Amino acid sequence: MKKLLGWILAILIIFAIAGIVLYKYYLPQMIAEVVVAEETPAYVPKAIQQRVTKYKAPLSKAATDVVREIHESDVSLDQVFHAIDQAEEHDIHMALAELRKAELKKPNDAFNIAKKYIKADFDVEVLREPFNKHVDMDMIRVALKKTDQYNEDALDADLIKAVIKNILLQKEKEFTKETAKE
Repeated sequence: MKKLLGWILAILIIFAIAGIVLYKYYLPQMIAEVVVAEETPAYVPKAIQQRVTKYKAPLSKAATDVVREIHESDVSLDQVFHAIDQAEEHDIHMALAELRKAELKKPNDAFNIAKKYIKADFDVEVLREPFNKHVDMDMIRVALKKTDQYNEDALDADLIKAVIKNILLQKEKEFTKETAKE
């Protein structure tokens, strides 16, 4: 009996470790792949494919423009990643709270609020134009509505950061391939 309990415990521990690895490493990559892929991957449930399709094109284009703007400025992708990594969960929640309360009229208003809370060691103004160009108020409202559906503790800042970094990495690879062809 003790041997059977030992095996069950070992299997549970292996599943727990596999779940953590899947959540922390593969899930951000999968979400980034859905955003940047031209066609929605088959593993995306049919129930959410339409919603994903509606927002992935502008998000993908915005990420492409952000990477292009980074290369045209004095900012490196490492600096952007450092800013993402340094974003404190508390500051993210404060920015979300202010975004929810504010009477946002245009995406630029949201950018100003985010800029106030998310600190970087470079001038984030280089990101304003691609943000304003590709993010509309409908996208902001939907994102805020989604964050409202979860309590503050359920929003995993580390997962969000990892997804953003993976999207930018994939767009960086695309940018590098395109510039190598030219």
